[in-house]
Amino acid sequence: MNEVIKKIHTSLDKEPAGLRSSDIAKQVGVSRVTILSQLKKLEKQGLIIRFDNGPKTWYILTKHQDALFQKGLSFWKIYKNTKLEEHIVLEELQNYLLKKIKLSDQAKSIFGYAFSEMMNNAIEHSRSKRIKVECSVQKKDIICVIEDYGIGAFNNVKTKKRLPNETEAAREILKGKVTTDTTAHTGQGIFFTSRATDRFMIESHSHAIVVENENGNNVRIVELKKKIRGTAVTFFIKINTKLHLTSVFSKYAEADIDGFNTTEIHVNLYANGDHLVSRSQARRIVVGLDKFSKIIFDFSGIAHIGQGFADEIFRVFAKKYSTIEIKPIHMKKEVSFMVRRARAEK
Repeated sequence: MNEVIKKIHTSLDKEPAGLRSSDIAKQVGVSRVTILSQLKKLEKQGLIIRFDNGPKTWYILTKHQDALFQKGLSFWKIYKNTKLEEHIVLEELQNYLLKKIKLSDQAKSIFGYAFSEMMNNAIEHSRSKRIKVECSVQKKDIICVIEDYGIGAFNNVKTKKRLPNETEAAREILKGKVTTDTTAHTGQGIFFTSRATDRFMIESHSHAIVVENENGNNVRIVELKKKIRGTAVTFFIKINTKLHLTSVFSKYAEADIDGFNTTEIHVNLYANGDHLVSRSQARRIVVGLDKFSKIIFDFSGIAHIGQGFADEIFRVFAKKYSTIEIKPIHMKKEVSFMVRRARAEK
């Protein structure tokens, strides 16, 4: 048997991306039953790693884990949404996939938070009978998709909040503290997950929210070419990320001021083109923002704002909620001028 084990090791060493047991049996020249018994021993010793089950099962040498980043490996399962609990799914995912990957401690923390929050949303809000979970490792990223076939995230918020369309619902979701069940949820999950992960996307019906954090914080609401049923949440996390989840929370939440107290508004999401001029546009933006003690207005991509728009936020709203700190950032010269002018008015 020592000779068989040596040959198994040699076979797998020549194929860093892995082999199936039937291929190993052919190369070693013994029965598949014999190969399987020896592979089980090697797996217990931590010398090899097994992926998939049944006829799709394949094996690699533990020292060749980096090869998986090029080949990609995945977890895929559809769950019945009956008494389903997110921590049970996460444990299964960890045992099958995550424990076999060299994730940084920060990546483990972010993944655990993001997956739990998004899975819980699907379980408790979607009204879907089935939820599909698909996670994979490709190169240096772990990618996770949680998909349901229910009422749709944007449609749910639109209906409960009596908004005119799903685009408005997407904008409200991005503010944070938006939930359709205030007794059981705070509305923080999407807000923090979208900022802790490297790339985050919610697709529902005809629209999608896309948040890219690798190079700054780029947020878009886009129209899908093809409508989808229910909701699909996708997020990417670098397996060696150094970002601390606590640093994300500390940016928007302070323990001594009732938790989640800061939000960030991407003003360009409310614009047609690169300008905003009217008071009505400003009023749409500030709806619900009185729940926060600090508001960051990001004017990236905005070339001009009108006097009425600036006045409504930086004088009228600011005066009405004088305890709220309002911080505009990334302003062009023309935008900065209008903000200063509005703030100077008594």
